[in-house]
Amino acid sequence: MKKILLLLTTLTALFSMTQKTEVISIKGEVGVYGSMPHTFVAIKDTQNNTIYRVHNYKDFNLTKMQNEIVEAKALLLNKSKIFKNVQLVELLELKRKP
Repeated sequence: MKKILLLLTTLTALFSMTQKTEVISIKGEVGVYGSMPHTFVAIKDTQNNTIYRVHNYKDFNLTKMQNEIVEAKALLLNKSKIFKNVQLVELLELKRKP
C-alpha cells in the first residue's frame, strides 16, 4: 500500500512539473485589484476582460504605473480553472504605451 501511494505521489509531482507554459502578449491597464489583505498587482486586458495577475511586479516597478496602458510579453504560469478571468503570469518584457 505504501509503495502504491509513493508511486502515485511521484507521478503526480512529475506531471505537475511537466505542464506546458506558454508565452502570451498582453495589452491593458495596470492596476491593483482585490481587497485588503488580498490585493494583487495585475494588468487588465480590455479586449477579452481578463485580469493577468503579475507574479514579478516588483522587477518592473508596476505599482508606480497604475492606470497606465502597457504592452507586455508574459509567461502564463497558471491557468485558473475556477476563475477564468484571472490568470497568473510572469512578465518577460514591458512597454509603456503613450
